[in-house]
Amino acid sequence: MTSIKINNLLSSPFPVLQGVPQGDPFAPLLFNLSIQPLFNLIMSVPTLTFRAYADDTTIIGHTSYDLSLLLNSIFPLYHSITGGQINLNKSSLYPLSPLSFPSIPNSPPISSNLSILGFNLPINSLNTDSLWSNLQHKLINHSNLLSSRNLSLKGKILISKSLLLSKLWYYAPICPPPCNFIKSIQKIINNFIWGTSHIHPSFSTSSLPISNGGIALPNFKLECQIRSAKLISQAFILDPPFWTKQLNQFTITKFSQSLPSCILNHRGTHLKIEPLHSFLNSSRLIETLSPFTIPSSPPLSHLRSILLSPPSPPTLPYSPSPHIGPLTWNEIHHPHRPHKIHDLLWKISHQSLPIGIKIARISIHSGFCPWCPSIPNSLSHMFHTCYFATNLWNLSSHISLLISHLSSPSSIIHSHLPSNIKHIARLIQSAVIWTIWTSYTSTSFGSSDPSSISDSSSSLLSLLLSYKIITPYLPWPSTNSIIRTLLPSYNHTSVSTNI
Repeated sequence: MTSIKINNLLSSPFPVLQGVPQGDPFAPLLFNLSIQPLFNLIMSVPTLTFRAYADDTTIIGHTSYDLSLLLNSIFPLYHSITGGQINLNKSSLYPLSPLSFPSIPNSPPISSNLSILGFNLPINSLNTDSLWSNLQHKLINHSNLLSSRNLSLKGKILISKSLLLSKLWYYAPICPPPCNFIKSIQKIINNFIWGTSHIHPSFSTSSLPISNGGIALPNFKLECQIRSAKLISQAFILDPPFWTKQLNQFTITKFSQSLPSCILNHRGTHLKIEPLHSFLNSSRLIETLSPFTIPSSPPLSHLRSILLSPPSPPTLPYSPSPHIGPLTWNEIHHPHRPHKIHDLLWKISHQSLPIGIKIARISIHSGFCPWCPSIPNSLSHMFHTCYFATNLWNLSSHISLLISHLSSPSSIIHSHLPSNIKHIARLIQSAVIWTIWTSYTSTSFGSSDPSSISDSSSSLLSLLLSYKIITPYLPWPSTNSIIRTLLPSYNHTSVSTNI
């Protein structure tokens, strides 16, 4: 029995004699059973074929006779046997090739556009611009919504791939975006990653894999190319899909070559016929760099590795201080470090922090060190030779001696000590780097006076104790010993921690 709820009032119960409740998992199985006889009947006609996805079905015929057969024989027979009814008023007739189409009684209305599975046919400049304009608008709204989250760079990269660009990959291979949309979508992604920051590594560097010095920032143009190449690789399978066979017939007519032959012979085209234009040009690019790749139906990761060549010679990370280095890309992104330190160390390694001459016009200290007003600021000065940094590194040495016989976090990290001791050393080193950086930014871009030695010691202590709280499984020294090491004048004063 079923009741209807209207304005929080339930109707009297009544029996359901037909159908299933909305959302019932049995419903799609029943639908498949009821529609399959129609598909079997269509497949019995050599000149008819169909494509069905959920309740969106497209039937393809060769001549007007096929349409008459559907309307006057197949559909009535299906209705008489199963009771299933084809709603012709909600159907469209889309002529693919003839300039004129004979009038057939009771046929669906002829349409100059066909909407199927999210695409409007034909794929022409008008429909393509309309599609990508709509997608771009949605992308802007979604990125604005997500930009309020406090994410690390790698967190933003993950979000941009999983929640932003993922909405576009369904459309890109079939209806490739025009050049102006490729540029504008890349700009949206770049703005989402960098926010208001204007000082950061270049796009070519950032889009490299982490192992090559980048952060795998999405390259939208490249991703469109590899998806076009991946899709057209279906032309080489034993039984290619229907659309590939039709495209093959077109290339034979247009170029006197089959589609596989065009790809293997590195055939490109300037004809603005999509998606053929993108299929052939992307395939030519890949096949030129790595012959016989497309026929092997390669994964996207392999295609990406072909087009995204690492720099030669490899980019080596810059290290401003022996207390930090030597650095490697794996060390910079080591999981023992907090995510915000990954970002900071990565920018340091590319010398892409807002310091020195880069911010001379916007910082109250011009391009000079806040603690050493007569010395031009640099990464080496700020993280190594400045007396403010030197004091913090000395404190880190005292803390290091509490967990090992070595007197610096860097020495412990590059030693043969157990992993859990190295984990603590990385956290100590990270705490010093973060304390130096936040003290600098609050002074150079805020209204704060340069931090004093005692203030920086308290900041370092607060950060270390917060790390200690969230990693209780590590063999940290006692809280009191850390406090006495960082604040020698400690006199049972309470210390607040911010996690």
